[in-house]
Amino acid sequence: LPPVLTTISVRPANVGCGNNLTLFCPNGSIPVSGVANVREWHGAFMMTSWGVLLPSGVLIAHFLRHRDPTWFRLHRTIQVAGIVLALVGFIIAITNFEVFGVNNPRAQAHGYCGITVMSIGLLQPINAFFRPHKEKGKPKSTGRNSWEGCHKGSVWFAILLAVPTIILGTFLLSDR
Repeated sequence: LPPVLTTISVRPANVGCGNNLTLFCPNGSIPVSGVANVREWHGAFMMTSWGVLLPSGVLIAHFLRHRDPTWFRLHRTIQVAGIVLALVGFIIAITNFEVFGVNNPRAQAHGYCGITVMSIGLLQPINAFFRPHKEKGKPKSTGRNSWEGCHKGSVWFAILLAVPTIILGTFLLSDR
């Protein structure tokens, strides 16, 4: 039979698990303290997504557009992977950290920037779903031009805002 996880107690959200998490199994307990530091997991997911994958997907769209349709397939695949990792990191953050109720301006700035970046990132798939398609042999429509401006502008803003957000988060990790 597979191991069964059992909830022993439920703590308030502001208490968290600390740096140590122990899995209780019928055969005993398995300590996973070094691996389960939620701050490090949050940082790893966010740095991988907003620091590597999502900017790479943007650069592919910007510089490899002449490689049609390869650029679009690469762009879409990398962006989906990046936003999934970012979403996991975001879920870790909202379920484990309380940055808005603390008296730490750096933590608050990181939280507000993070919510802004994630909001823009999570809206992009919706934005892409409603994009006006180009018609071969015809100039771009006004709607398509407007869509491209909104899409590109918001993405570049999110990527640029992700840089100080990651830096602030790195400082927060070293502050603890």
